Amino acid sequence: MIPEDDKNLDIQPGTPDPAINSVSADARIGATLVQQGKGLTEAANDNADVRGTNLEKQEKNSVLVENKVERAARIIKSVDPTFDLNNIEIVQLQGKAVGKAVGSKILLDAWLILHGSEEEIVHTFGHEKAHEGGAISDEALVEAETRRRLKESGVDVGGVELTDKYDAELQAFYEMVSHLVEKGLGSADLVIKYLYTLCLNKDAEAVFELYDKEYISAKDPDTGDEKTDDEKLEAYELFEKAFPMMAVNKNGHFDLSEVSEEEVKRAA
Repeated sequence: MIPEDDKNLDIQPGTPDPAINSVSADARIGATLVQQGKGLTEAANDNADVRGTNLEKQEKNSVLVENKVERAARIIKSVDPTFDLNNIEIVQLQGKAVGKAVGSKILLDAWLILHGSEEEIVHTFGHEKAHEGGAISDEALVEAETRRRLKESGVDVGGVELTDKYDAELQAFYEMVSHLVEKGLGSADLVIKYLYTLCLNKDAEAVFELYDKEYISAKDPDTGDEKTDDEKLEAYELFEKAFPMMAVNKNGHFDLSEVSEEEVKRAA
């Protein structure tokens, strides 16, 4: 079970487990993040025009855009009571990025605020907020915690689609979670929230140490046997896939790996 000292996570009993084996079917990334307010909508229109959007057409649809944003904002507020319009900035993000957490601010892409659905808005807000200003860079952990929070609040944002890279990372993370659930640490939602809190308060190394203790190095409770070297290697590789910002050192432990500036930007 989760250590008694760490059970201050406010998980409601009976919380349903996530669909660990159906990640591809119920996820989509590249979703938009938005805010309400006519001023922000106008700013989005101005920026979007630079990227080739027909400004006149967008102005005609401004009321529809504002209504969509207001609906999304109400949902976000129900999930996150700390939601603050002043912490949102509409900018032109590089590449395919649609949102970015920077300190206490969340940057939103102007083009996507106009074209994203309210479901995409809510989902992406939750995802970027879960990065905690960049304190947690691991996408799979952040995405899993985002879905847990939305589900706990009774919010259904519909299906969202992940890139192949993020889909593989999330599936690996959910497989890790299932191993810990099987070891009796609690429901999948409890384990996800615990791992997220552990990573936020400490680091990903602490997550690995727990996974190593409870699964990789743990003996079979029935036979007392340890895993074979091949089984341990497979478990190491699973963690490395779920946490690509980490890498195994020569002693078999995980250390933060050297990453390029471009990789850091992609993880933001």
